[in-house]
Amino acid sequence: VVSCGIKPRDEVAKDAGIELGERGGVVVDSQMKTSAKDVYAIGEIALYNNFIYGLIAPGYTMADVCAKTVAGESLGLDLDLDETPAFTGADLSTKLKLLGCDVASFGDNQPKPDDTDVSEMVWDDIPGGIYRKLILNKDRTKLRGGILV
Repeated sequence: VVSCGIKPRDEVAKDAGIELGERGGVVVDSQMKTSAKDVYAIGEIALYNNFIYGLIAPGYTMADVCAKTVAGESLGLDLDLDETPAFTGADLSTKLKLLGCDVASFGDNQPKPDDTDVSEMVWDDIPGGIYRKLILNKDRTKLRGGILV
């Protein structure tokens, strides 16, 4: 099962009696297994540790884990692996190129409005086409996230 988009389309899984998260998404373990025998989920429909990863890189990692698990367990192939394949989470930083412009984000780049431990540093060079925003803790001793354009 693979899904793309902001909200997982999990109606088929729900109709099949597969366990879903409270706010949607198909619950999976670290091998991408769902609550139904021989059914796996990867990508934006997979809810791992109560989190849906909305990026392509974690989806590729999930697919790799899933493929190795199916090959080893369901198909009985000897993959000669040192350890059991497992998805343990993913880096949420992103780097894109939009219309020739590099865009990157990392960490907690949009703190919640009620978060009181936030300080921002912003560089906005409109003529130069450069925007940089770093999110730090209030004391400015820890970098929490950022946006770079």
